[in-house]
Amino acid sequence: MVGAGAGGLFSDGDFLAIPACRGVVVLEAADGRAVLAGVTGDARRFCRARLDESPPDAGPGGRPKADLRPVTARVLVYPAASMLAGEAMFLEIARERLPRVARLASERRRGWFVRWNADDPTPTWRKTNLSDVGSGSTNGSTDGSDLLGPFGTKDAGGRFAEGLDELFELCRYPRELEKAPRGKACAYKEMGKCPAACDGSERMASYRERVRAGVDLTREGVPAAIERTTVELRSASAAMDFERAAVLKARLDRLGAMGKAPMRHARTLDRFAALAAGPGERGADVLLCVRGWVYALGELCEASEAAAMAGGVREACADAPKFDGEAARVEAVGLFAHWLYGAAKSRDRAVLVPDDDRGGDGIERTLAALAGEVCKRAQASGDEDDGPDAGGLEVRDG
Repeated sequence: MVGAGAGGLFSDGDFLAIPACRGVVVLEAADGRAVLAGVTGDARRFCRARLDESPPDAGPGGRPKADLRPVTARVLVYPAASMLAGEAMFLEIARERLPRVARLASERRRGWFVRWNADDPTPTWRKTNLSDVGSGSTNGSTDGSDLLGPFGTKDAGGRFAEGLDELFELCRYPRELEKAPRGKACAYKEMGKCPAACDGSERMASYRERVRAGVDLTREGVPAAIERTTVELRSASAAMDFERAAVLKARLDRLGAMGKAPMRHARTLDRFAALAAGPGERGADVLLCVRGWVYALGELCEASEAAAMAGGVREACADAPKFDGEAARVEAVGLFAHWLYGAAKSRDRAVLVPDDDRGGDGIERTLAALAGEVCKRAQASGDEDDGPDAGGLEVRDG
């Protein structure tokens, strides 16, 4: 912690006492109230830009940032091994120190989901960014098993759900399904593409089973469904069952569309496990998120170190508690979803933990490849992304 000197101003000596490190900076008022919190690649320059009388980075246009000298008495710095770790730390600190505005920051790092529970009175889907998920509840299941995602955009979530509608012949008109068995059947029944639970032609119990099948496909993952359908298509073609082959080909085309960005990382939240890595001090700093619970795995510097880290990943995936709807879990899932669908040019990378750990080294190989790519990108870009405002996350009181 660094405090203002005489007259409430920060001197050159005060600024030199602030570490030039990555992390989270909190500016405090004299009464202990947080004035501002932000993620930075250089805490010292971050503070100079907001607290120095003549900031070095101001240039001919004057101050680049708001002058917070009159309201700031102390600077707190929370060092982080990487910018990724800083972002994860920031959400927790902002939630504690600036709760009124922290939600605005967390919503910049949100993924989209589709909630679909076969046991609902009317089992239809709806899109959510988890902002409506309350503490200790998911407004449906108690473990996130009815939350499909994450998706890179709200629209992508809807398109994915529409794909499941088509694959499993589910209702496209929820208002009619709400009236079952007295609803009015639509053209999809006439085309043979919907058994019409809405008008009682199909029992609701049967309809719920198809919803469960759609959720199960998502839980397993679209790539696995594509692989299985491809095998079935080859078998049907070899047997000259051309009618079935045509059905499987249409199914494969639909699955292919559902497996593309920004839908390619969709699972169910109870199966969500993702790795994220960013440039650290010596190698790649690796974080793991399992159902919203975050684990700092440390830095991976050599491929030979991946095996030991992979053991920690397996243990966390097996032992992590259930998703519980707490704000910390919602924010963590959103942050990792944001990284999964992040910009291709970013030095930070994120991937899902492989479902199929073939040979026992699938996670190890994933870690080695992830760290290798992060280190390669970091070497190519140097320190260009580690400036004072590199984090892009900052909230201010009032």
